[in-house]
Amino acid sequence: MKATTTRKIVRRKNVLGGKLVLCGDKRKKTGFYRNGYCTTGNNDTWTHVVCAIVTDKFLQFSKKRDNDLITPRNGFPGLVEGDKWCLCAYRWKEGPEN
Repeated sequence: MKATTTRKIVRRKNVLGGKLVLCGDKRKKTGFYRNGYCTTGNNDTWTHVVCAIVTDKFLQFSKKRDNDLITPRNGFPGLVEGDKWCLCAYRWKEGPEN
């Protein structure tokens, strides 16, 4: 008997059922997999699934909770108000704008 393999094609969708689109820009790779998409998987403990346009208020809030997204380091350019970024669902929910 000949062994065969099949590949499951996963079509990722947004919460509205539409096509999942890139979050952010090419310089600032966001998402748990750093591919620009807010997708999750078994290893993503914090569920990085919310694409948000960050405000300075949110960035300061996040920094106070030991998640400094402002300071450039290790090839990460840092975020500024107006940038798009994949956030953890719990952090987005507790954020100052929500």
